[in-house]
Amino acid sequence: MITTEFFEFRAIFANLCLAVGAEDDKARRDLFFTQLEDVPLQIVRAGAEILCKSHRKMPTVAHWRDACDRVVLDQARALLPHEVLERRIVCEACQDTGWVEPSHGMTCPGDGSCGMQACRRLHRMHTYTAKCSCRASNAVFQHHHPITKTYGAEAAGTGRPRPRRHA
Repeated sequence: MITTEFFEFRAIFANLCLAVGAEDDKARRDLFFTQLEDVPLQIVRAGAEILCKSHRKMPTVAHWRDACDRVVLDQARALLPHEVLERRIVCEACQDTGWVEPSHGMTCPGDGSCGMQACRRLHRMHTYTAKCSCRASNAVFQHHHPITKTYGAEAAGTGRPRPRRHA
């Protein structure tokens, strides 16, 4: 809010005081105005409407700021596409994480069937995770973990780039 909007704020504040049965005194009004100066007037007005419906006594500045935050959040949610708000799980096995978890029967008896070399030495039963088969085709997983193409030594798995040869 800017200083020229003080008269509009005064009307909003008076309506709030009337709704909650509080006294509209100048010192409190000035305090609230200075504490809410960084919030746009439309948001302050919408926050006051929420407070009128939810409070029986005069709210604090923190309550008013919380109501303003709620208004901003509701406005942001209204702008999101409906599909974003209702997320669907593409793969039931991994819940779109890319990893199949022990809850899906992944228990190694200790014979190394999990693929760990250390398992063969320990000979203990344990649970483990594995890459899900949906990783290449799961759009949700691909959105969060894009598969990048690697060439040369990185593709071979050594992790070191190949030295360049000079001709």
